[in-house]
Amino acid sequence: MRPEHWRYTIPQRIRSLFKRRTADLELDEELQFHLDQETNELISKGLSEKDARDAAVREFRGLQQSRENCRDTRKINWIQDFVQDLRFGARMLRKNRGFAAVAILTLALGIGANTAIFSVVDAVLLRSLPFRDAGRLVAISETYPNIPDIGASTADLEDWRAQSHSLSELAAYNLTRLGNSTLIVKGGAEDVHAAIIAHNLFPLLGIAPAIGRTFLP
Repeated sequence: MRPEHWRYTIPQRIRSLFKRRTADLELDEELQFHLDQETNELISKGLSEKDARDAAVREFRGLQQSRENCRDTRKINWIQDFVQDLRFGARMLRKNRGFAAVAILTLALGIGANTAIFSVVDAVLLRSLPFRDAGRLVAISETYPNIPDIGASTADLEDWRAQSHSLSELAAYNLTRLGNSTLIVKGGAEDVHAAIIAHNLFPLLGIAPAIGRTFLP
């Protein structure tokens, strides 16, 4: 669509939305003008005034239908229908306040649940891990029938490191041995998450300490 067409149609649609009565009157006048033109043309061809008027109305498929077609072309009917639906819904909610309270509470719970679920999915599945080359990181552990994840033994870890051709680096960590610990610092104690890790885990993840150095082999 040409830009000059948009410069004409957009103001017309906005005007039709907020000045509906004036726009409708102008539309009726425009349709009436075309109807009169068609009637006069048919009269000039020999039809009576009544027959010419009826034929012109049939040509326009009824004035009301032509009017609605023009309004649909201007893309404003759906906006006005939406506004009318909102007003109707507001009136119904005012009349049934108990139902309104239940509906609002249900919507609030639904929105809250969806927000919480999306936050978890975004953090776990969608957002990349805050490490270097996060898409290449994998977690490896051993499993046995009827036994939950038991991690891996040190001997197996050394075998994997020696025999693997797919992994560029392999580092061990244990999150269960220490878990939450207490760190004594100046001014008191602070709860921290602790883990037993291999010396090469920080370089593998691309993490540098804020102060000092990482572990030596």
